[in-house]
Amino acid sequence: MKVFISADMEGIAGKVHWEFSKESDSAEWDRDRQIMSEHVKAAIEGAIEGGASEIVINDSHMSMRNLAIDRFDFEQVEVITGQPKPLCMMEGIDNTYSAAFLIGYHGMSGAHPGVLNHSFCPLSIREIKINGIPVGELGVNAGIAGYFNVPIALVAGDNVMAEEAQARMGDVEVAIIKEALNMTTAKCLPLKAANELIKQKSRSAVQRCKDMKPLVYDTPTELEVDFFMTNMADAAALIPDSQRKGGTKVSYISSDYLELFKTFQAMFMLGEHVRLDLRY
Repeated sequence: MKVFISADMEGIAGKVHWEFSKESDSAEWDRDRQIMSEHVKAAIEGAIEGGASEIVINDSHMSMRNLAIDRFDFEQVEVITGQPKPLCMMEGIDNTYSAAFLIGYHGMSGAHPGVLNHSFCPLSIREIKINGIPVGELGVNAGIAGYFNVPIALVAGDNVMAEEAQARMGDVEVAIIKEALNMTTAKCLPLKAANELIKQKSRSAVQRCKDMKPLVYDTPTELEVDFFMTNMADAAALIPDSQRKGGTKVSYISSDYLELFKTFQAMFMLGEHVRLDLRY
């Protein structure tokens, strides 16, 4: 049995602030990457105990070069690191997997009181909708797994993210490792307890995944992005066959979810480029 793990950082135990890169605060980033790696290791151990024979991990945060791979000394494990990646946070998944795990995930932009809630680009994207329903990274990425008929079997993060996952995917295993009080405050489990919970839920997810259903969106599928600024939408609207839905909104429709996702990825990269190019 093959398991795919997408590992993010904002949802890890103890993480409540935006310093999450080596450049912004090297000491905090190093602490957080160690915790992120411990969570992934716990998920690996639980998956192996549950019967997984092969596990591929995709480092999915920021530079996508965060995980301490020396923690994953298991013969069943491989790690995808670096960027850019065609499938971004879900790079490496295909129809040979039995289950996908989303570790260290967070709530979508605007999901109060979700810790560090955002959707892909916190300074350029206000909201994402698929077929008119607001989604975040969890909803978008679950659609990629669903394209390959792979269920999301486990998510780990705060309680707001867990509620989002259950609303989208029903009977998914959730490891709630912190309770959101507001965007930058949380009541967190100690690391040992958080890892034990992730391990327990991972084991159960592998054992139960055959009864879980992938998230598959109705087709044709429309994805709409609401940017913070009109010039970001100007850039995204340059993509052929995109549709301008208003001053800050651009949408794209496709019957192929991977095409839709890759177009979306181009949209937010263009929008982010325009934001970074601003000079005040």
